[in-house]
Formats: sequence, structure tokens, C-alpha cells
Amino acid sequence: MLLAGVACAHAGGVGSHGSFYVGADHNYSIVDSALDSVRFTLTKTLQCDPQGHLVSISSFVDPEGQVMGWHDFGNLEGPGWAANAVGGAWEIYRLGGFLHKPEWQSNALAILADYQSSLRQKSAVFVRAGGIYGSINHDTYDPIENVACSVAFRILLLTSRVLGDETLTRFAFTNSLAALDQFKMCDDRNGVATRGLLFMEKSWDTAYLWENAEAALAYFEAALETKKAAPRKSREYELQGLVILRAIARHHYGPYGFLTEGVDWNNHVGQQHHIDHAKFGAIRYTEPFLNNQHIVEPTLFYLGHLARQKTKRNVTDWVDLEGYSLIRLAPPSQGG
Repeated sequence: MLLAGVACAHAGGVGSHGSFYVGADHNYSIVDSALDSVRFTLTKTLQCDPQGHLVSISSFVDPEGQVMGWHDFGNLEGPGWAANAVGGAWEIYRLGGFLHKPEWQSNALAILADYQSSLRQKSAVFVRAGGIYGSINHDTYDPIENVACSVAFRILLLTSRVLGDETLTRFAFTNSLAALDQFKMCDDRNGVATRGLLFMEKSWDTAYLWENAEAALAYFEAALETKKAAPRKSREYELQGLVILRAIARHHYGPYGFLTEGVDWNNHVGQQHHIDHAKFGAIRYTEPFLNNQHIVEPTLFYLGHLARQKTKRNVTDWVDLEGYSLIRLAPPSQGG
């Protein structure tokens, strides 16, 4: 009864209407519950495709396994969130191994179908359309948004490697990555540090920092991709990514490292939401794991793939292509 004394929280505060504790059901354990969930997935929600792989019929079904087509996700299947076929297959595979059920593990592997034909078909549609870069934010609807271009570039680059299709690589560079140029701000606007940042889209032209971080990552991946074949172009891409991260770095506020959600250089969001209530300026809120932190991914990518390393007296210095030191690290001490 270790948890018997844990109180429940109510709207009015910590209440005394019982404890948080729930006893075990001796007739239906938590393992029984997990087994039932997997049984439902395997027996009611999968079907074979023409290649003999297992695919989900839907990401939203009723207790009978019927597709709920009225829902936005009713006809969605694949990796990610509610349609997480990859993660679901991994869980089934692990549970099958624990229970010594090789047939479950075989089914789990069958869920991970060869998506090459689907990738080829959908990427061809994307290219024929001249690129599809509509807003991927949930509350804006522009036909082109900077982060959509960055994400498209990164996906097409990966897809081109899977399919061995150089035409996709060329399209990724000449169309998707090139489309970012229209969002670049080349001056500090209304007294705000905007040089080196990308605004989001025409209808909402605030410079949001997770989107800028994604653009930096796209440029760094472009730099690595072209490093051997086109070193001069690679350096251009590398510098573009560095410029964006340097511009972002100008927007930390307060004593704790807070990085603003976005830079509202023309008062689109509203003065009441700005640092120090300035008419034009950075937003005084952020999302800790997104706008505040997404710069970690391009920064780590740069340190791991593009930064130059110099070691002297057992201390390694990571420097950028212009010779600026990024970080110096000594090896961890042994013991003590």
C-alpha cells in the first residue's frame, strides 16, 4: 500500500476525497491489458497489401475495428503520432520477444513494409506540382512558408538517397532550398535585430526561431551533401546556416538563458506580448522544447559534421569556417 496515502488534486486544491491509489485486479493484470491492446492491433486493424506486408487500415477506429473516416486522421496510416506504425511495430516486436511469440515478431516486421514505391509515387507528385510548400502551422494558410521549404528539402534529400534518385536531389536544391531566399531579412528592421533571420510567411511575417533553426539545419545538411563535389557551394551553405544561428543568438533575454519564441519586428503579434512592451521586438514567451531549444539540433549537427577541430595540450577547440571558436573541451577527468 505504498501509494495509499497519496492525495488527489482537485480544482480547488489538494482534496481529502480519497487517495490516488488503485489496487491490482487479480483477474486482469496490467500485462493482460497490454496483451489485449496488442491483440486488438494485430487482429482488428491490420491488412495485407499487394506486396504481402501488413499495413494499418486506419489510425482512428471504433471498438469493432471499423474505420472512422469522418475523423481527420481516419484514413491516415504511417509513421508519426496517431499513425505511428513504426513505433507500434517496435512495441509488438519487443513484446513478442518477451513472450517467445515469433509469429508476433514476424508480424511486427511485416508492418515495416518497403515504402519505396509509395515514396517514389508521392515524391513524383510533389515534383510535378513544382513543390508543395503550404503552411504547416495549424493556424495559418499561406501557399508557401519558410519551414515548409526547409522540411521539404530535408525529406527530399533523404528520399533521394533511399531511392537512388538524383533528380530528387537536384529538385531539393534548386527548388526547395532555393525557395528560402524569399524569406531572408537582410537588414535590422524597426530597430530590431532581424538581419540574418527568416520571416515565417507573407500573412504572418514574424521570425519564429524554431523555423529558423530548421532552416539552419537544412543549410548544414546541404553543406555536408555538397562538401566533396562542390566545396565552394558547400561553404556558401555552411555560412548561411551559421548566419541564421548567429542571428538567433542575439535574442536571448533575462538571466536564465530564455530564447524568445519569435522576433516580431512589425508588431504583428502585439506590443503587449513583447519584451519590455516595446512596440517592435522579441516576444516575451517561448516553448521550452521548441522555439527555445530547437537550435540544439543544427548546432550539434554542425559540431559533429562541419566544424573544424583543433587539439592542443589535450584540449579540443571546435571552430567554424571563419575561424571563430565555438567551444573548447578537455577530456573528462578520470575518477575523482
